[in-house]
Amino acid sequence: MNITFLLGNGFDLNIDMKTRYSHFYPYYLKMPCGDNTHIEKFKTDLKKDLNNWADLELEFGKYMKDMTSLKHLDDVYEDLCDSLSEYLAKEESALSIADLDVSNFPNDLVFPENHLVLADKQSLIEYKNKYANNNWRINIVTFNYTSTIEKLLYSENGDYPLPLRRGNNTSYKSILNKILHIHGLINDGMILGVNDASQIHNDVLKSDDDVLTTIVKPKRNQELKELIDKEAIDLIRQSQLIVLFGLSFGDTDKFWWELIGKYMLNSGTCRVILFHKGDDFPSNHKHKKVREVKKIKSYFLSQTNLSPEQKKQIEERIYIGCNTNIFKMKKRG
Repeated sequence: MNITFLLGNGFDLNIDMKTRYSHFYPYYLKMPCGDNTHIEKFKTDLKKDLNNWADLELEFGKYMKDMTSLKHLDDVYEDLCDSLSEYLAKEESALSIADLDVSNFPNDLVFPENHLVLADKQSLIEYKNKYANNNWRINIVTFNYTSTIEKLLYSENGDYPLPLRRGNNTSYKSILNKILHIHGLINDGMILGVNDASQIHNDVLKSDDDVLTTIVKPKRNQELKELIDKEAIDLIRQSQLIVLFGLSFGDTDKFWWELIGKYMLNSGTCRVILFHKGDDFPSNHKHKKVREVKKIKSYFLSQTNLSPEQKKQIEERIYIGCNTNIFKMKKRG
């Protein structure tokens, strides 16, 4: 069995890292502009409209309407990426893994269904039991630039062991197979941008192939030829269970939501778990949690680009976990 996790910024936030764009902006706005008028204007405009920049990538595509050349884009884009890299490096270096209780992390990777409501948990256990008498492969595709996953799973003593499973009087392993950084790493090829040319609000620049290679994430990965995107696509297409955590399912990564939707449709069996941090409701208002589950599932399906009939074919194989404790690694002491 192949279990593939897609992890977003919610993972780092879950271990108390300040990695939201709203955390980054004050740092960025204090950085010197040098003598570059393009950077100075961008920061001035950003500061005036900061409340609308919750999604930096989508808003940057809109901001490009005022850019006049590839050099204009390079000046602002490179300054932004370099500053974001510096900020995240500081956040990562401040993180002490030794201070976190990671004891439940391996179990969460092998048994994510334990964080679902009982009926969904039982449904997934029954499904996974079809693959019980085999070793399982755990894959992680992270959308984050940080290396927190590696720091949590690897140490000087080697890999952090994943739990064994019992079946037919035999122990079966769960193996950590691959960790892929689909958008690069802090100091190695950070990819920040949009999903496609339609999200670039500049008719002249979006016809420039060099601009597209810079700012369109799927094209950037394709042109880099490092095959990380192909590996991630292959992992998804070989998965029996896909788990998404800490992701907003936003438009700038729509490529991946469409890929998952199409794969679910074609496979006929693949299950998907969406873990979502939503509103907290009092325990006696569970009817509102039911509404939240429906809303999350509906929004994800809307991002898959499937027809209404196709959505109906896969919606029962999508499970939603709201405000769960999965990947919750509290500080020790």
